Amino acid sequence: MQRRRLRRRTLAVLFGLLYGGAAASPPAFTATMPPANWSDSSDPARTMGRTMAHLSLHYWLLGTGYYVWYNHGTTPDPAIASPAELSGRTGIEVTLAAGARTAEQVATATATAIDAVSGLSASSTGADVTVVGAASASAGGTSFDARGREGILGTPDDRALTLNSFAAPTLRASLLNAADWSSEEIVITGFTLGVGDTHDAGIVIAIYQGGSADDDFDGATLLGHVGTTAGDATTSQAVRVQSSGVYVNPALGRVWVALMHSTGQAEMAFTWYSQNSATGNNWITTGNDAIHLMTAGPASSSAGDLPATLGTVASSEIGMPAIQLSFVQADSFQSDMHPTFDFGTQHAVVAGQRDTTQLLPGSSDDALVVGNSYNVPSDMRGLYMHRSGICYDTHVDGSDYCAHVGVGGAAVDDFSGASVYQVGQTSGTATGWNYVAASAQTIPLAAGTRIWLLIEFDASGSALSFDPGTPNIFEDEHFGPAVWYNGPASESEYAPLSNPLVSPGQETTNLDYDPAGDGLQAANSLPGPWTITPNGTNFQPGNNVGTHGTARTFGFAVAS
Repeated sequence: MQRRRLRRRTLAVLFGLLYGGAAASPPAFTATMPPANWSDSSDPARTMGRTMAHLSLHYWLLGTGYYVWYNHGTTPDPAIASPAELSGRTGIEVTLAAGARTAEQVATATATAIDAVSGLSASSTGADVTVVGAASASAGGTSFDARGREGILGTPDDRALTLNSFAAPTLRASLLNAADWSSEEIVITGFTLGVGDTHDAGIVIAIYQGGSADDDFDGATLLGHVGTTAGDATTSQAVRVQSSGVYVNPALGRVWVALMHSTGQAEMAFTWYSQNSATGNNWITTGNDAIHLMTAGPASSSAGDLPATLGTVASSEIGMPAIQLSFVQADSFQSDMHPTFDFGTQHAVVAGQRDTTQLLPGSSDDALVVGNSYNVPSDMRGLYMHRSGICYDTHVDGSDYCAHVGVGGAAVDDFSGASVYQVGQTSGTATGWNYVAASAQTIPLAAGTRIWLLIEFDASGSALSFDPGTPNIFEDEHFGPAVWYNGPASESEYAPLSNPLVSPGQETTNLDYDPAGDGLQAANSLPGPWTITPNGTNFQPGNNVGTHGTARTFGFAVAS
């Protein structure tokens, strides 16, 4: 008994010396965790640069000596890109099983990982993690507009031909043009491969650097394995495999994307044309228009058989299999969890063909509210509206459309009864995409719910465009029309008698458009929600209005 008391007294004295006296409490703080989303949709890859695990490469700083990072499925340690703020710090790895995880599950795993570190203790309650033993923490603060570049690079897939099959085992590579991503240092986080009617050999995707010429990869060295396909995907699917992360510095030499597989049919959609690169934070870039076969190279579906160095080129072919690599700019991430993904409308007559001529005209001075529904995927957690984009074909000063978000509605093509929030109103005269930031009030986009991107206007001179006349980053035109839209190809439109797009019907009289931005019904306070109950006639034209939205999740929040 005396020994126990002596030991406790000694610990108490040591604790007091460490934290400024016997009465002092150890430093502590609480960090609130976000959900960990997981999706193989190509659109999050475009807007986040991440395939499947959206927490990939995100981290937060703990005290002066640690950083906390998340291995979700198989995701890389952010130290792979050597961010300056991680210099001298030790990583605390939090392991999350593949698939979407709630904020509570993330908090439990985070507390477990921190609590295992000597000198620290942690516990979780709900989404909150309380840490004792570290005096400070930082969750970053990157803004939406300064999050660095990310998106997809590689070779687009026009789905024109999927009959090209490598029946024999092979190792081939194609040059990526670093100028397409401004020759910046990047981390490749995953890939998408267009697969044809046959897939009975796993396809290994890897990145090499070096080579002797733009058409000769001789001497290029292996940077890393991106992933290997599996399953029996066909033309209606694309194989997406999470990467362990490959750091690329284009200043060190040419960059090559290589594919390898063993004996077996591996049919892939080929790209037979070059598409102009998009610009901005979300990129779709092109690769070289030829693929080169390695002389006497290995041919295996095991990543362990990738050669450390590529040999000479035996032959070349015009056309490159459709490989899209998701990437983020190195040293441009931390705790900024948004955007999660963009969603919206794409009007196309046939796959890969945009309709650039149809406009949505006004109709005298009648009020009109129109929109398309979107079904939030059931595995997307903790989403909130970040902004809306409205596409103008004609934009007259003072004639500005107002953006709203509806939740619910009577049917996929009828927004009657939806709970409506106002996002905001555009301004100016710029045509093309105009953006409206969501109001301070959080607009929830819960998993599995039907939401509406609504546009309200008074036909005072401006006109919507269904789709810009040039390629844009918010469409996935290579996989058919509106596949990522996750909604119907028809809109809900409570139209007046004079609307030339539809048959005559009953005009809605209880929706009041107010150019000052006072909302659908002046008697309601903004930004909502309120319920729309139109008294007019609902039409469902077989098209989509020119709008899209950006969803986000909140990042790590730290409170001392």
